[in-house]
Amino acid sequence: MVTMNSMRSLSRLLGAILCLGAGCRDSQPPPEDENHRAGVLPAGLFLAAPPPAARDVREVKRDPRDGDAVVIRGRVGGGKHPFVPGRAVFLLSDLSLRPCSANPDDRCPTPWDYCCEPPDRIAARTIAVEVVDAGGRPLAVGLEGVGSLRASAEVVVRGRVSVGPAQTAVIRAEGIHVGAVSETASGSP
Repeated sequence: MVTMNSMRSLSRLLGAILCLGAGCRDSQPPPEDENHRAGVLPAGLFLAAPPPAARDVREVKRDPRDGDAVVIRGRVGGGKHPFVPGRAVFLLSDLSLRPCSANPDDRCPTPWDYCCEPPDRIAARTIAVEVVDAGGRPLAVGLEGVGSLRASAEVVVRGRVSVGPAQTAVIRAEGIHVGAVSETASGSP
């Protein structure tokens, strides 16, 4: 059961991630090239085939247990800037969230932010995914564009649940399979 305190904590966590993604910091990380990223990210992070038995984001978030191995599926999104610049962190949203571009005559330039959905529904169906170092800190490398990872891409992530204060959970990715980008979700005509 979700309590008001856990919803507030989750909102703060998502707000912090979104703030970082929106450029709320004083400085931007230096640009990275593909070779630099490949040297920092773990070998085999991007998978050729999706791991079996994937669960939905909302199902995993219902009862997160620290350290549990999970396979989770969703779509990159949940905020205007679902990637944290210079960090191996992105937002993964449940496939049940309807992108704004699925609405007739909608011209939303960022349909992956689900701005036409109520904020509490977005928060309940979005989880952060991170690739961490041996100390448990997100790697200092951006993931946007790596391995075809981009907003609206459907992905399956194999990893472990990390539960923080007030039951806020993130997925520590060990493997990522990037699927197709939905025409509706990408905002493409």
